[in-house]
Amino acid sequence: MVDEHQIRKYVVDWLAGRISLAQFEDWFVPATWNIAGSDNLVNLVDEIELNLSEYSGGYLSKEQIREVMQSILREFAPVQTVILEFSPRPIPARSSSAISLEWMHPHLAAV
Repeated sequence: MVDEHQIRKYVVDWLAGRISLAQFEDWFVPATWNIAGSDNLVNLVDEIELNLSEYSGGYLSKEQIREVMQSILREFAPVQTVILEFSPRPIPARSSSAISLEWMHPHLAAV
């Protein structure tokens, strides 16, 4: 099953001139047929399909489809989730002038 990363890679390949728009469409259409997945993935596919259709119908120029695809890449930028490990425990003050923060993550403690 295709994912957002693969779709974005193919769009970038087309925008960079490594593949033609016809090659992109030849890959994209069967790869995303009846796509299911996250809302972001489905919305990304829908936006690309809509704009390819508008281009094929003559409603967008080659320059406009390039601009739209660049915009889609920005709009559907991947979201990165960062999970921080937190284990509250007392941290002793390092000197008499240090502020004692009792429940601070060790990596954030003042030196």
